[in-house]
Amino acid sequence: MSLPAFMDMTCRKCGGHIGWFGCVGDAPYCPHCGAEPPREDLRRDEARLDEVRRLLSTKDQDGPTFRKQRELAGLLPGQAARLLGIMIDQLHALEDGKVKPNAAMAQKIAEVYQLDNSPEGE
Repeated sequence: MSLPAFMDMTCRKCGGHIGWFGCVGDAPYCPHCGAEPPREDLRRDEARLDEVRRLLSTKDQDGPTFRKQRELAGLLPGQAARLLGIMIDQLHALEDGKVKPNAAMAQKIAEVYQLDNSPEGE
């Protein structure tokens, strides 16, 4: 699900700037010293970006979905709010669809509610 974009990184060997258009894992060799980019680190970073994109897609869910996820996790509102580190009125606003979670809150919800992290359809 990686999306191509303009990418920039610094060469770990010479500190030179490397820029390209493509996915994170498509990083070219350094144009200054010829060093190979850290492929394993880039694959891990790309997987993290894909996970953030997936979590942000849950951000567009409506409030009742969050309520249902909490209930399926077997949590009462007070328990969920405490585990999420928010006030109960903030949880109600989220579940009522009055506010949308940011990426960090979407990640926290996935962890606390123990949501399946596999992409849909798998």
